[in-house]
Amino acid sequence: MTVLGEAASAIKVIEFFRSLGVGFKGMPERVAQKPHYRLGDWPEIGRGVVGREDLNGLIADQLGNRGVVAIVKGTGGIGKTTLARHHVEKHGERYHGILWVQAETETSLVEDLTMLAAVVELRGLDLMEPKKRARALLDALERRGEDWLIVYDNVPNEKALTGWGVKGARVRLLITSRDTAWPQSYRPISPDVLPTEAPGDPGPVLLMAEAGRRDDLAGAQALAADLGGLPLALVAAGGLIRERGGSFGDYRERLAAVLVQEPSGDYPDGVIGAVKLSYDALEQDARAVLDIFAWYAPEGLEARLLTDVPHCSAPNPKEFWDETPHDVMELCKDPPRVEAALAVLVRRSLLSRQGASYALHRMSAAAVRALQVDAQHRDPSARAASAVLATSYPHVYTNTYSQCARLTPHVMALHRAWPLGEGDRVTSAAADYLFNQASIYLREMAEQDPALDLAEAGLALKRARLLESDREIAVGWSMLGKAYQAAGQLEEAVRAQAENVRLSREYDHGVAYLATAHNNHASALRMLGQARGDRALLEQARDADQAALELRRKAFGAGSEEVAASLTNLALLLHALGDIATARDFSLKAMAIQRKVLPAGDTRLGTSLTNAGGLHVVLGGAETALPLLKEALDLFRTAYGRDDHPSVRRTAGWLVSCHLVLARRAPVHSAKARRIAEEFGLDWDERQNVAAQYPGPVVAADGPPGAGS
Repeated sequence: MTVLGEAASAIKVIEFFRSLGVGFKGMPERVAQKPHYRLGDWPEIGRGVVGREDLNGLIADQLGNRGVVAIVKGTGGIGKTTLARHHVEKHGERYHGILWVQAETETSLVEDLTMLAAVVELRGLDLMEPKKRARALLDALERRGEDWLIVYDNVPNEKALTGWGVKGARVRLLITSRDTAWPQSYRPISPDVLPTEAPGDPGPVLLMAEAGRRDDLAGAQALAADLGGLPLALVAAGGLIRERGGSFGDYRERLAAVLVQEPSGDYPDGVIGAVKLSYDALEQDARAVLDIFAWYAPEGLEARLLTDVPHCSAPNPKEFWDETPHDVMELCKDPPRVEAALAVLVRRSLLSRQGASYALHRMSAAAVRALQVDAQHRDPSARAASAVLATSYPHVYTNTYSQCARLTPHVMALHRAWPLGEGDRVTSAAADYLFNQASIYLREMAEQDPALDLAEAGLALKRARLLESDREIAVGWSMLGKAYQAAGQLEEAVRAQAENVRLSREYDHGVAYLATAHNNHASALRMLGQARGDRALLEQARDADQAALELRRKAFGAGSEEVAASLTNLALLLHALGDIATARDFSLKAMAIQRKVLPAGDTRLGTSLTNAGGLHVVLGGAETALPLLKEALDLFRTAYGRDDHPSVRRTAGWLVSCHLVLARRAPVHSAKARRIAEEFGLDWDERQNVAAQYPGPVVAADGPPGAGS
């Protein structure tokens, strides 16, 4: 599952389709026999599994008789995922349900655990923060007293599973991991390479099966030995022989030449050799697709990652077409060619099908990238992958969140694999754009740690390719400052935004940009001042906000969205300084401007609506506040598609307070307030205590409603 931050909506959709008995990814698939539930993206085996019968039995014994955890560990290409998948296929009848979790990152692990909402009845799920939701579902599953198997596939290391274990004996965990340092307390199972000493051993048997040949047993045995008995290498070699013909001996000769020319480095010789030979034998289209997919996430690979490029709806896609090789762009314009290339890669066993999408083995992807080591090839491949993705990745607006959700896992994979150049990162305007836009999206979705990582990467790329005087360097500091601020690293945020102001002044980036720099610096100062209770910092923030407002009035006019943003920030600042009445007036002015100039559903209007509504409550105007807060709540819920987003919960808190104030004159509002508090998981006693102070001084429990831009 690749959608970041849409779990709340997914839960509601799941419940609806569940009532209809419909099955799809993440949905319970009812069958006549156990397992009753098959959740997650189960990898397709697509072939027989040989030479693992003893290990499969060991896994079954370990899970069935001795404990709740079994771990399969080993180097890439050894067949860990295939072995786990084979266990599920052979012993699935033991379990009431099975969930396959992509556990390479915590984000994907949390999202896939959320699929348990299709099975577990648990109130308030869509109000929880994603990690708490996933943990609550796992705990609830254990309480059901049913036999379940959860496969955590590709766990980086033992530390990555902290907090994701199980306690009871009815829910069992099967873990695969490339890390070989798991402690013996996990009773790890380590698959070895397939034996190749004799023609009837599993290694040559698998090779012959993949090649579709039963002749030349001795040649198959010798080639399997040369490939080191690695299942991934044997499958790739067999796929090439099946497609292109030739003898096992011919392949051995070519493999020997490759291994002399291509140092394997961190990759097994058999894998690097098999992938190299398969790669070299690809037609141009298939090679171009593989070159690009090697930089993306290993799952969720789709034809439209390429075919969307010439027709994408991004505001300025042609900005990155210059970084896309001409032959790649021509391929993207021809969907049948793309589909044909994907079919070739599947036949050659370089890609595998996963439902409607494709998967590329992580070791195969790493090998393809490793083969692109020369300066004439590596840079263009990484650049082409980033350019293709950047052309489709939209500027982050409310109505593009679903597209961002689909593409962001590929941006994050590109970031992890991004190559190093001579003493610095390989430069790319497209990768720079991707890292910054995905950082904004993740920040909007309250995924602060990866948002900060990408903001740092974006600034590093800017500094590698641009002079300090370029305005984009200042922009990078600003984006980094916002990511720091969202992550709660407020001192770092102030420093980053101060650098943004310095650069915009020193290199004269223009009145409009300087105003924005002041605005963002003020926001960071305000947050730090509030955290420290430091009025001096708040007054510095006020001065910076007022400077931004004056510059924007001159540059854009009093009725511009830029002025509205400054009014919003000033309202928040005056709120913090205790000037509530003026803060309310500024919020109302900002809201009036934004209603005229912003597109429907823009979250910036939601911020102003919440600000104005909350300040009306504080000043005794709850009746005026009520429709503003309702409108803001509906806007945020629609925009973010999740009820655990901070903006949604903050607005819901103000709405509860508003109803409680109104309940003093009309008791019916008390029931409405209680319903909203329960719906959003808000502490009822706390909300009553907060509301009891209105009208009066603003209390910290509601906090500043948000921030302008």
